[in-house]
Amino acid sequence: MLRAVASWLARRSPARAEPPHFKIARIEPASPTPPIESVEVDWAPSDADPRLAPPVIRVTPRTTTEGVIAGVVVMDGVVPAVHLTPRADRDCDRALECPYAGYLNPHALPERFTLDVVALLKDGQRRRLARLHGSCRGIKDRYRFELEPGGVVSLGRSGSTIMLAYLACHPDIVVWEPFELEAWYIPYHARLFETLTNPRQWMAPVGAKDMLALEQPGWLGELGAPPLAHWAQYPAAAEWFAGGYVERMYRAQMDALQQWYSTVARRGGTLRARMMFEKMTPPTHGVSRRVIPGLHAIFLVRDPRDVYASIRAFDHKRGYRAFGRERFESEEAYIRHVLAGSMEMLRQEWERHKDRALLMRYEDLITDPRTELARVFRHLGLDAKRRTVDKVIEDTHAMNPAAQARHRTASTPRDSIQRFRSELEPEVIALCDEVFARSLAAFGYSPAVG
Repeated sequence: MLRAVASWLARRSPARAEPPHFKIARIEPASPTPPIESVEVDWAPSDADPRLAPPVIRVTPRTTTEGVIAGVVVMDGVVPAVHLTPRADRDCDRALECPYAGYLNPHALPERFTLDVVALLKDGQRRRLARLHGSCRGIKDRYRFELEPGGVVSLGRSGSTIMLAYLACHPDIVVWEPFELEAWYIPYHARLFETLTNPRQWMAPVGAKDMLALEQPGWLGELGAPPLAHWAQYPAAAEWFAGGYVERMYRAQMDALQQWYSTVARRGGTLRARMMFEKMTPPTHGVSRRVIPGLHAIFLVRDPRDVYASIRAFDHKRGYRAFGRERFESEEAYIRHVLAGSMEMLRQEWERHKDRALLMRYEDLITDPRTELARVFRHLGLDAKRRTVDKVIEDTHAMNPAAQARHRTASTPRDSIQRFRSELEPEVIALCDEVFARSLAAFGYSPAVG
């Protein structure tokens, strides 16, 4: 039977204070019984204040199933939080003596989190082993943005470009070059913060064998596992790391993000801007959200059958395959292994954050932009008066007409709705109805047949 224990709860004594920034409330084993003996969360041993040591997650498979499991990963929604590594060196500190273990980065988790411990099986399948529920509070709650970050969370060919253009034309929002270049600075700085504050990476310079990575460009985040006794040997390092280093790293990344978009705002003349917006995929939104708790999010969805029809048309227009199609010989394989998975990630990310985000359908934005944009601006707490919205629409339609023409694959915007009925083969439509069934229902689209 699975023994799922938050170890610090079971072992704590008056001398071992409960960490104020990170807490595991409960660990739920998966059902039916997974092929493991235990999932535990503990603290790396240290002579320093144990509240400053990084949390460690340990997973012990059953002896009879160790050969079945190829790896273990801890997932924060659709984003991996940590890959657990097999431990064969039993001469290291006891906290990591088990087949799979890794340091959790509490600074890269949202205030309330649910983490899934997932086994990567050798047959290519995944199986959830356990679910961890907890909370984490820290320096992220104390930072105040002058330009509040936000993202249009969507998939390619779903209207995110025109949506960003609309946002860019509101006087309170700054966006980097709609229709020309796509900026990803929000998840970039969020990921930098995660990497720089990851206990595993921060301790890695102790391992001389890993220094070869420093000779290569693009080494950041690629250093190997450090000696696991580091925290026990150097308790002062734990106090320094948790005492000020993490907060300085957070402020450095968020200040850089602010300064960059302040520069963009001055360049574009949007000096009264209060927000910055970028495109985001479900994974980049997940990374950004857990580092920036107050991130604004607009989930923009489109009928996935039209998404696929638009991808095909755009590839044909440019004369080459993209969006991942170039990796597959058959359209069925692409739809099943790429588009279906992407739509499911979008659905899951929306379900996780729908209490703090806004959902918009591409079809509604195209047919009634005035109503939909007013709804967006009200949600963001911005000016949504009729004259403001009308000016946004007018300025957007006049923005870079040549680039808009290059991006367009239908004769009119309205012709892009339900285009799959005339452009996709019947067997492809049936396949889409099958693989997108859950997403179609979640976002209010009907099957083409039946």
